[in-house]
Amino acid sequence: MILDANEIPSIAIDKLSTLGKLNLQDINHPSKREDVKNHIKKATVLWVALGQKIDEDLLKCAPNLTDVVSVTTGSLHVDLDYLNEKGINFHYLRGEDEFLEQLSATAEHTWALLLGLQRKIFQSYKDVIKGEWRRDGLKGRELADQTLGIIGIGRLGRKVASYGNAFGMNIVGYDKNPKRIPDYISIVSSVKDLVMNSDVISIHIHATPENYNLLSKEILSYLKPDTCLINTSRGEIVDEFELVNLLKIKKIAGYAADVVANELSENKTPLQEYAMSSPTNLLLTPHIGGFTVESRLKAEIFMAEKFVNHKLKFIN
Repeated sequence: MILDANEIPSIAIDKLSTLGKLNLQDINHPSKREDVKNHIKKATVLWVALGQKIDEDLLKCAPNLTDVVSVTTGSLHVDLDYLNEKGINFHYLRGEDEFLEQLSATAEHTWALLLGLQRKIFQSYKDVIKGEWRRDGLKGRELADQTLGIIGIGRLGRKVASYGNAFGMNIVGYDKNPKRIPDYISIVSSVKDLVMNSDVISIHIHATPENYNLLSKEILSYLKPDTCLINTSRGEIVDEFELVNLLKIKKIAGYAADVVANELSENKTPLQEYAMSSPTNLLLTPHIGGFTVESRLKAEIFMAEKFVNHKLKFIN
């Protein structure tokens, strides 16, 4: 059962069809949850992306399920405890470092958000379409000689750091287990030190329980008033309630994110509520960082090959 069939290239479809009958549907959206429940009743394999919360409520509708496949590096949208309880295998992209090094989409989107925030691109666009064509209040900031702080010096963190280096920025980084650190990144000993010494901060860590609210109310209090914060990781890493408070009173220059906490919830998050007021210091996109033609093509084909090879081990 493939929920987002329109995103699956024919090469991946052909590969998966060698395992059995495919049910191809384009219902990978929260509003189509009841349709998903009806379609997965006979499924033995469920192929998902980020459009559905794969929780107990959904999974109990598929009593024959043996495998869940998600073409993502994250797993917040999947109830792993329930899968483990039922003995259902979970397959995703986490740990496939050699393959993931080929993908630059999320790092590029991070830089788009950073530039959009620093140069007030969205506000400028709205100004132009109103016919005002003014410059007052739209003065941006140059990146050269600013300090870019990166939380998490893994695959994405290193790519974003390389962009910062090309822009002439000073790069500092924090990572609990720093490895393969380029010589232009200065490592600091704590998130607090990084926050206190950065003009722009970009988050690139996994949303593990220990990382929830890593940027807590206390840590956020150390942000400089002219600091911009970029998040293409997960919304749960930042205390969004406190972040909104800081944005409202202009204690932080701006926040740009591709993620919010509890993304698939029907209720608006504090950031989404704040965005309704059209603030000038907030830029949100709907988790499209890795959503490019090239990255989806590569990832879907890779995941199809990985899953088929996994199943064939047992068949053979």
